[in-house]
Amino acid sequence: MEQLTKKERTIMDILWNADSALSASEIKDTSPDLNINTVQQVLRNLLKCKFIEVDDVVFNKKSLTRTYKPLVSQTQYISAFISDSNRFKLLCGLVDEEDDLDSLNELQKLIDKRKKEIR
Repeated sequence: MEQLTKKERTIMDILWNADSALSASEIKDTSPDLNINTVQQVLRNLLKCKFIEVDDVVFNKKSLTRTYKPLVSQTQYISAFISDSNRFKLLCGLVDEEDDLDSLNELQKLIDKRKKEIR
């Protein structure tokens, strides 16, 4: 997987944190640092690299516009750049630092579920 540029990462973060697919103008409206031309160019690049896809074509005010959603999750993207041994160390470190019992119980459920899938 190729590494995202700063602008691509900014737009992917917006899409990853959105509850639904977003249009270019909705993405632009979430960050004052972005202009519509930059957003549209970055969206074209992300489409070409298969990080996102067109989710739908909808009306935005008086015109039709595309909405976009991620094809790659934030977890998949970050995991692609962490080696297996470092991933294990990172997870162990996160568990060691966690003080919330509910979070630890949730992690245990995820671990148990994954163990069943592997068997």
